[in-house]
Amino acid sequence: MSGEPPEESTESIFVQLDVRIVVPPGVRPITRVSDLLASAVLDEVTETDRVLDYGTGSGVNAVLAARRSPVVVAVDLVPRAVAAARSNAVRNRVAERITVLRSDGFDAVEGRFDVIIIDVAEADARTLTGFFGGLDDHLAEGGRVLLHTEMRDDLADLLELITEHRLQRAIATQRSITRGSHRIPYVVFRLTRADEPAALASD
Repeated sequence: MSGEPPEESTESIFVQLDVRIVVPPGVRPITRVSDLLASAVLDEVTETDRVLDYGTGSGVNAVLAARRSPVVVAVDLVPRAVAAARSNAVRNRVAERITVLRSDGFDAVEGRFDVIIIDVAEADARTLTGFFGGLDDHLAEGGRVLLHTEMRDDLADLLELITEHRLQRAIATQRSITRGSHRIPYVVFRLTRADEPAALASD
């Protein structure tokens, strides 16, 4: 949500866990590890959950969440992402379940949510600080955060933010991919408040 990706020449079409997603130029693409977060969303979201997809991009995780939940809010700062998410909701016949808003972080978000989804694999410090700073006002009692990240060198900063905000973490999904000569691990953390019981044991 910190800015618009580089321009591409044409839109791309992806099928992610049986949903068809069109990603236009300038919107964050679906990658070969995007299914980690998508799978965690389907495993976590229930029919009684209110869901927030924070930094929705093309809306893929909002669409998947709407397979389970009738109340999904998707937000992004990039206007083209907002338009793409709305179109993909219509394309996958869940538009009546998803509200897509243009928002700088939590600015346009009202209320609390049982599940909050965020992909921080390429997030900057401002995005992370804003997200965790607003979390207490928007995570419902017993709520869960699904946070997708690359296990990169600066992961210590993210883990420190998790601890500072009294959250405990468990691993929902994880996988490593080869990039050049390196193996890069990716993980989806399931975050819950440290003073509330977690359904999964902490890693």
